[in-house]
Amino acid sequence: MTSEQREKLLKAGFTPGQVEEISKGQEAGVNVSVYANKEFLPIQMHQIRLGLMEHLPVEVYAKMEYDWFQMEEIRKGLKAGVDTSVYALPKIPYEKMRQIRKGLEEGINLSGYLKLKAGIIREIREAKRDGVNIIKYINEGYDAEQLAEIRGALKKGINMDSYLCKEYRAATIAEICKGLENGVDVSVYASINYSWRQMREIRLGLECQLAVDKYSSQLYSWEQMKEIRLGLEQGLDVEDYRRLRFTAGEMRKKRKAILEGVYREQEILLESQGKAEDFRIEVSSDGMEAYIRVLVDNKDYRKERLLKILEQSGICKGIQEEAVEKIISGKYGKESILIAKGQEPEKGEDGWYEFFFRTDLEKKPKVLENGSVDYQNIEWFEMVKEGQKLAFYHEAKEGTDGYDVAGNPIKARKGTEQRVLTGKGFKLEEDKKTYVAIISGMINLDENEMWVTNHLVLDEINMATGNITFDGSIHIIGDVGHGTVVNATNDVMIDGTVEAATINSGGSIVLKKGMNSAGHGLINAEKDVVSRFFEATKVMAKGNIEVDKCLNSQLYAGGTITSTRIIAGGVAQAEKGFRVNNVGNHAGIHTVLKMKVDEKIWEERRMLFSAIKDVKHELQMLNNSYEEFKVKFPPEIRNNMDIFKKLEQAVFTKNKQLEQLEKLKEENEQRISKTRESKIIIAGCAHEGTVLEINESRWLAENQHNITVKQQNEEMEILSN
Repeated sequence: MTSEQREKLLKAGFTPGQVEEISKGQEAGVNVSVYANKEFLPIQMHQIRLGLMEHLPVEVYAKMEYDWFQMEEIRKGLKAGVDTSVYALPKIPYEKMRQIRKGLEEGINLSGYLKLKAGIIREIREAKRDGVNIIKYINEGYDAEQLAEIRGALKKGINMDSYLCKEYRAATIAEICKGLENGVDVSVYASINYSWRQMREIRLGLECQLAVDKYSSQLYSWEQMKEIRLGLEQGLDVEDYRRLRFTAGEMRKKRKAILEGVYREQEILLESQGKAEDFRIEVSSDGMEAYIRVLVDNKDYRKERLLKILEQSGICKGIQEEAVEKIISGKYGKESILIAKGQEPEKGEDGWYEFFFRTDLEKKPKVLENGSVDYQNIEWFEMVKEGQKLAFYHEAKEGTDGYDVAGNPIKARKGTEQRVLTGKGFKLEEDKKTYVAIISGMINLDENEMWVTNHLVLDEINMATGNITFDGSIHIIGDVGHGTVVNATNDVMIDGTVEAATINSGGSIVLKKGMNSAGHGLINAEKDVVSRFFEATKVMAKGNIEVDKCLNSQLYAGGTITSTRIIAGGVAQAEKGFRVNNVGNHAGIHTVLKMKVDEKIWEERRMLFSAIKDVKHELQMLNNSYEEFKVKFPPEIRNNMDIFKKLEQAVFTKNKQLEQLEKLKEENEQRISKTRESKIIIAGCAHEGTVLEINESRWLAENQHNITVKQQNEEMEILSN
């Protein structure tokens, strides 16, 4: 568009924003007459222009009765190829349009719920996608935020009906769900008399096995509850400060004083029986040590008299007999002598779990004395039986009190209680200490989470036995044949050889002998992959990959890749670095080690930058229109205009959207930046033909030995080990 054409449009009454949209349409070669109407706001023109550029039938929504958000939802529906007539009605707010559109894209027709609020329609869509039914709760009158928490609980298989109440806020329901999920007795706090923050403090106390009755009174504020809870977690005697009359701030000061061991500060000068000239006695600021210095030399002091003087000076405990003997025997000097010492309190023994299964399985191959690696005897599974006692909790013990030199007791801290064990496949007995398996299967322990999952043992898998899909872990004792598929929601261990098969695992995969798939096999694990060898195999792990020998394969790891012997041929890519021995071979086989973020993350980055750019542009158009309305109309008129109210709301909505996108972008960039801290460590030889790539940098090896490769200021740095 020429400057003359732009000026002509401005004189005709078009705003600069409208002119900009018309200009962009002309540059794109679309029919701008469809939207070159002064009645359209620039943001509406923008949606019509995008539709024209996408070759969509924009006449469906290029109408004044639609606002820009409605236009966007109809445009997106047309682009997705769904039946927009289901929701393309001016009377339907864009929030409802969005949920109907998303539902149609997911194969769910939600048009029958248009009378409900948009948030509730969203929850119905999410529930249908999750395979749960929330209609019962909608009929009972729960709002969208409450339904979101109920839906999440149902998805996890949590039955909370006996604790539900419409008076609960969504955050309150969330606290009850968390408690049920973590196996605590939520009846202790499931009451409308508690706020959700009070519930949280009681829940956290129950999870840490604290005496929550010390602060569960509804009269405490949540801040007071928190201070008492923290004191109990730290093993402190909270009786002195858990009184209701103390504010949370006062409780905090008292708790910290007890924790830091702040005692009376004093200095005592002896003036007993007119004998002040004989001794000088000093007590440390914490009251734990008393020192005496003899001021008058060559005098005889009886033990009874010295002890009386100390007592009159407030020193009556922890008397050091050796120091007393020095003074009464005249063997003192001019320096102060430690005459009394208090006893520091001893914290009680921490609570601990006694486990009745092996918790020390390393789940990795053993390195033998000769340097080779034993993959055949990897111990990965620990099996338990239904009804088996899994763990017993031993409570924390009270500590041993101390005292200062004045005989004042110093309360000891109780040992720290451990958090309750969470997970599935077991139950907690009525004593709240004993954990028992409710199914037979494989057990896993990860800090405070314990799972007992189903376990399937098979002799072998081949075309005759068919494919296997199992909810749990699978242990195949024999071989896995060509063309077979193994799917498990948990770990997979295969003792025999694997041919061109597909192995999918929701946990880790262990191949004791390895896999040769002739280019047609796939290993796909949500966690780690461990194998003796790979040949012509594609391996994808969201965790780490550990292999002894790898030939002509494709490896992709979200964590690290470790090879104890050699990686030769193919491509190995890891986000968090490599620790390998030899790479390539003497024949110069082409071998690539890549250290970069997965392409999906880069694609996500590009999409986020594009989305942020678009939202900023739309926000600018909205702000321009908003300011134009403020110039054209006085407050008493514009504040009553629906279009102005929509603009205000749209500016707020777009700002929130921009804030969320910026947060996602920051998280994405943090993940990408972590790769710059990773290294490629080669303990043996990087043969000629080996290519090392870190992000966009590339380096060709020439038979270098014992090197570390990392990125430094966007360049690759090669260091000798």
